[in-house]
Amino acid sequence: MNDLNAMKAFTRWPCLVLIGGLLLCVGGEAQAHLEESGELATAVEGGFSGGEFVPPPSKPPILIPDMEVRSYNVVSDKGREITTVRGEDSIAPDILRSLPLPQLSHDELIQQEPLLTEIERTVFLSIGATVFDKTISIVTWRHPEDPDSWYEATVALNFGIFASAPRFKHKGVSHRLMLMHSHVDTTQRVNGRLMTAKPAFPPVAPEAFLITKGDPNDLDGIAPIVALMDLYAVEKDRLLAAYADRERARAEASAWRAANPPGVRAEDVAIWIRPHRGSRYIEKEGASR
Repeated sequence: MNDLNAMKAFTRWPCLVLIGGLLLCVGGEAQAHLEESGELATAVEGGFSGGEFVPPPSKPPILIPDMEVRSYNVVSDKGREITTVRGEDSIAPDILRSLPLPQLSHDELIQQEPLLTEIERTVFLSIGATVFDKTISIVTWRHPEDPDSWYEATVALNFGIFASAPRFKHKGVSHRLMLMHSHVDTTQRVNGRLMTAKPAFPPVAPEAFLITKGDPNDLDGIAPIVALMDLYAVEKDRLLAAYADRERARAEASAWRAANPPGVRAEDVAIWIRPHRGSRYIEKEGASR
């Protein structure tokens, strides 16, 4: 990547300092400049995925099938009994195991080639994050061109907010984000003792990141974290709003489950099987199951 592209890649950050092999990116009020200059075209595709809790509908009564019972089996699971009932064999047509693949002629393949070339380029981001007290995160990812090369960054914000943006565009290129993140509460106590000790984080400015593992000068290697932090610079308000919606829906769901514990009915734990022709449950001639 040439020097001009390198400068554009870090336009989001007004100050970059390399200290002891660590790239320190200090945040600032750069969003207005980015929007006016058009150098950073970051937007979310299809809006943000927030969340709304909808209580599940009540279960309709389960009707016992009208069939001849051939055998049954009862097992215990977590204090309740699960009954599996086997009925007579089904008389439905055989199960179709697989569909034949369409065979395209050479001319048909040539006709589809323009469609393949029009497919939009997409960058797939696989990111892991551990969020401490919803304020600071340890983020890890692999180098896009070298899967054996790992990167790590300390980010001074709750990285879980990016779960609301699984699809976004950065500098005109579509991105798909798969974020695996967990939250750690270092203030939680059990019997007066802290459950988790708070790690010693390196100094990072609010809403900034610090590369702590990997080559900070490799612009391709740090591209995933740069793209997400650029997204935060432009879409901060909507990311935070969508995250608040998800948290509210999660709290409502937890409260509903506490007020509506699942009941156990006999018909809820009965499984009725009528084996289909070709099923391993059907007795073969001269054999027993």
